Amino acid sequence: MRRRPAGRSAGTIEAAGSAVLAGVATVGCVLLCIRARRCLAARAEVGPGQPDSDGREDGPGNVRPIPFSRSSMDDDTDDTSPRLAWRDPPSPRPATVTLALPDPYRLPAVQPALFGRGRPGFDTVVRMLKVLVSGCLAGRPIRFNETSVPVCSPIWDKWAAEGRLVHFCPELAVGFPVPRPAAEIVGGTAAGVLDGAAHVREVDGRDVTDLFRLAARRALHRAVEAKVALAVLVDGSPTCGSSKVYDGSFAGRTVSGRGVAAEELHRHGIPVFHEGQLEQAASLLDELERNDLGAPDVPLRDVS
Repeated sequence: MRRRPAGRSAGTIEAAGSAVLAGVATVGCVLLCIRARRCLAARAEVGPGQPDSDGREDGPGNVRPIPFSRSSMDDDTDDTSPRLAWRDPPSPRPATVTLALPDPYRLPAVQPALFGRGRPGFDTVVRMLKVLVSGCLAGRPIRFNETSVPVCSPIWDKWAAEGRLVHFCPELAVGFPVPRPAAEIVGGTAAGVLDGAAHVREVDGRDVTDLFRLAARRALHRAVEAKVALAVLVDGSPTCGSSKVYDGSFAGRTVSGRGVAAEELHRHGIPVFHEGQLEQAASLLDELERNDLGAPDVPLRDVS
């Protein structure tokens, strides 16, 4: 049997080894190129200038690690080899701050003039109730004889400073002029005027019943609109009187009774006082606020 020469066998082996090394180098270069392209693609999706998981920013000299993940594998392949995918670091949870508040915690007083009960500096917010008052009370000279009714009382001054007063003149609201003829209820009471059983006439005999009924409705509408809790009206007036009115003879005699507007307010649950009853009115107002009771619930559609 002939033997192959030794020199020829060594050369063949050397050539084969060189080819294998060249193939391995080629494969390695291809893999490096593929990885570099995927790294560049991942960096482009995330964007430059964003911090790494360790707090460093992405930059030319700061290579972001690309961990392996199976979450980006295609659904239409059975390949179980790992794919390269970028996973953003979890967002940091905001710090939780616990405040030590008074127990029980209640809102501080917003309007000190309305408070004073409970612990200093902390109290339940109390709703400020309004008061409907005749326009001529401590106001303009708009009575029938061009006068006003002065009021000298710290209660009134306090209400005015707090913004509680809602001034309103029912007679002016329906077009009566200043001055105007004196008017009195004739043939009954204010309740009779509202029910159609009595009349209001001026000193010259003119019947103004319908205007006084309308004035009463306007007063009620204003009271409900302003959400007043009570009213303080001029006593003796055929419109605003709360304890007395003139008897209809135009002789200066008075009788117990209410004016037409005062009667309308009373019928709808709004307490009516006169200018000499400010202490009673203030006591009721304080009780309503202390018990968190508001104005009477009268829908505006019922007084239009």
